[in-house]
Amino acid sequence: MNHETADTRRRTLLNIGRAWCDRHYDSSSHLLGTEVRGAAAYAVFLCESGSEDDLQRAEMVIDAVIDQQESAANSPYCGWYRVFSDAEVSLDANWSAFCGSYLAHAGIGFSSVLSAGVTKRIGESVARACKAIQTRNVNPGYTNIAMLSASVLTSGGEWIGSAKYVEEGRRKLRELTEHLNLTGAFQEYNSPTYYAVSLSAACWMRMFCGDEEIKDLATRLEDRLWRLIAAHYHPATCQLSGPHARAYGSLLQPYAAGVKYYLYRVLGDAFDLGEHETHGHDSSYAGLAGVQEVNCPDEALELMRNPRRSRGVIGTVLTEGDRVNEAYQGRFEQTTSWLTDRYALGSVSAKDTWSQRRNFALFWRQTDGRPAAITECVWENDEPAPYGRGARFRSVQHEGKVLAVYDFGELDEEPRSAVSLSFHFEASQSADIRVDGEVRTGFPVAVKDQQDVRINFGDIQIFFRYDALDFLNAKPDAVIRRVERGFEFVLDLYRGDAHSFSRVELVRSFCAIFLQVSETGVDKDLLHDSVQGEFEISSAGHTVRWQNHKDTLEISDPDEADRPWFNASINGSPVRAQRYFESDL
Repeated sequence: MNHETADTRRRTLLNIGRAWCDRHYDSSSHLLGTEVRGAAAYAVFLCESGSEDDLQRAEMVIDAVIDQQESAANSPYCGWYRVFSDAEVSLDANWSAFCGSYLAHAGIGFSSVLSAGVTKRIGESVARACKAIQTRNVNPGYTNIAMLSASVLTSGGEWIGSAKYVEEGRRKLRELTEHLNLTGAFQEYNSPTYYAVSLSAACWMRMFCGDEEIKDLATRLEDRLWRLIAAHYHPATCQLSGPHARAYGSLLQPYAAGVKYYLYRVLGDAFDLGEHETHGHDSSYAGLAGVQEVNCPDEALELMRNPRRSRGVIGTVLTEGDRVNEAYQGRFEQTTSWLTDRYALGSVSAKDTWSQRRNFALFWRQTDGRPAAITECVWENDEPAPYGRGARFRSVQHEGKVLAVYDFGELDEEPRSAVSLSFHFEASQSADIRVDGEVRTGFPVAVKDQQDVRINFGDIQIFFRYDALDFLNAKPDAVIRRVERGFEFVLDLYRGDAHSFSRVELVRSFCAIFLQVSETGVDKDLLHDSVQGEFEISSAGHTVRWQNHKDTLEISDPDEADRPWFNASINGSPVRAQRYFESDL
């Protein structure tokens, strides 16, 4: 990019990424404080400016980053970089792909203005990164790192003249394509975090690879990614509708969500960029979105600019390794989103719970035009449940209605003093809260199981009911309380003395919720319908049903050895795995 003549969007994005780096640059370490990955990105932005002072600083930064890479050939960590320079043990396998990609960009794009010595060091570092990436051989389901790895192997390998690494990168791209063709979608779905990494990787390969097959595969992967983004993009709130495989926040605007910079690149001022300080090191993706050649298909751009009024977006994101077709009968994970002019509601059919995952998410536009959100999280001992140890979330969604079950049978038996389910309302406007029809003013608001909760935000009405039968041998308490930037609805499923619950107790413990969203003047009958509905739960808890005179949503849990993972139905019709896109890449 010619910095002086580039369009306003690209300059804006580059300035955002550069500004964060400038503020955190440490002239003694030549890193961003002690952070290594961000410094590697900073080197690219410094090179992009072309000024003599910036190029001198870029060379010092590049040397400092390479100094953080393990270079001993006999080390099992050869090619890895430290995450932070001051940590005694801070090596991360992913950093070979992250730092390797930025260094490759600097070497390929700016070797003509960097000194020969620095360029030589970049080539040696990229070679070590390629070796580490090949040795690790990350699986294609880890989509963002698999794509980033392929970008280093192909573009970096081609630049350093290594046919071996180029061919390994080609193999990974083919493997990625075959894996994606099982379902038609990325396993890491709707993620503001992962999508930015995958987009950047595709852009690098298109920009820097001369091999036609590699460029073609990268283009097709980027094309599919943009079509998935467009299908889930909600212009009324400038959000990527849920569910999210991983996200660092609820709304995109208050933090440096990587994908929002690519959305701004293609949508311009129609997209609200918001702030960049929270999780600010990811603002490096703003700089990347400014300097990379981004290729969003016209059809995807049109859908984001002029979506249909109401639409459902349903597709499978994971199978047991088989292709989704009419005959498919195996286990699957599937996402469902319902988008209208005012709100976007989404859920995943089956997933473990994690504080950085959004298994359920609701976004809506408030009457003042600002976006609001509800997201959920499981807590243990008043801390977000650790990765890989939370409850299992299962759901079935029909348009603006979600029936979900939190199954705690996979928790280990260690002592716990609290298990909670929290629904966080991030909203700037006040709400009208009613419990069993009674208006509640002030906080906290107590709610018992099977009580109807109605929360009105102007013309958006949210109905909520929960049922947890003798959860861990205790009746749950629930409360709605004020928190910063909104309020939260917290179900204390257990709170008391630390206790090691038995496997039998955990398997029998679950919490069911029903949530419905409606718009005043559009869905006039929906709120009345929901109030007339009821939970039906089998004595053993193997079947959970929500039913009213219009709709019946059901989740049943067959024996774990059976297929599929669980059964779900909407108005008597079983939910089957289906594809977002019929066509293969």
